[in-house]
Amino acid sequence: MIQECPHCHRKIIPREKNLCPSCGGNVLDKTGTDPDMTLLVLRDGQSLPGICIHCGRPTDRFVWVEFQRKPEKRKTALESILGFGILGHIFGLFFSLPSLLFPPKGLSYMGKIPQCRLCASMGKVRPEYVDFEHSQAGFLVHKDFKAALENRPR
Repeated sequence: MIQECPHCHRKIIPREKNLCPSCGGNVLDKTGTDPDMTLLVLRDGQSLPGICIHCGRPTDRFVWVEFQRKPEKRKTALESILGFGILGHIFGLFFSLPSLLFPPKGLSYMGKIPQCRLCASMGKVRPEYVDFEHSQAGFLVHKDFKAALENRPR
């Protein structure tokens, strides 16, 4: 049966002895966990309700979050064939000119996240993970925030 781990908040199927395959915690032992929090995936630029993601109280304060990953520099085919000799670098530079003039954009996640002043004084909004390929991020949020988001008219 799929359930949320009370320790890492991932959706999991517990292993033997009720252990979470993600964090190794016992899903039956809820000591030190916060039952009001859950993991929620938010999309890049998604419209969010005016409810603080941490405490679930109404707020009109939003903070901007942005995470970027720069693309990896890849060798051109000619650079790979000619190796690292001086000739390889000259030809490689010539054939890499289009990507130098028009660099590929980095992958990112960005958006406004509701966070009240009290919760902001305790720290910045940080995701549990960022999925750059799908422009979304997983945040640990209050269950009231999740309910408000799910009950919003689309």
